[in-house]
Amino acid sequence: MHSTLEFKSRKKRIGLTALIDVVFIILMFFMLSSSFVRWTEFPIEIDTTNESAASSQISDEAFLYLQSDGSLNRFPDSWSWQHFTAFRKEDSLSFDRQQTVQLKVDPQCELQTILQAMEFLRLQGLSQIRLGGMATDES
Repeated sequence: MHSTLEFKSRKKRIGLTALIDVVFIILMFFMLSSSFVRWTEFPIEIDTTNESAASSQISDEAFLYLQSDGSLNRFPDSWSWQHFTAFRKEDSLSFDRQQTVQLKVDPQCELQTILQAMEFLRLQGLSQIRLGGMATDES
């Protein structure tokens, strides 16, 4: 007589409660061991004066016009740079240190380009930059 014994294999189940506990412990570990980075702040001043008040401030301010292609022009002396990244520290010496520089932008200019240009100009030595609104054909 030949008999075979069949064993039923038992599948061990992992308890869901224990798995959730382990996940929360790992989550808490990473939350407590990580450090938070504070994003750098970029102050932007926007000119909200009307045209008559702005005309009295022309002697105290210099104007830069940022085009949508990234080119930069200076008013009133008609200096121009093919791209704002061509502006150098030597160029910032032509501005008075107490002088506020208004950056007027082309209406088609993207926000990222404006912020990059303002940050780049600040790093090149222009400490007082103010966003002066949109550049129009008559300005």
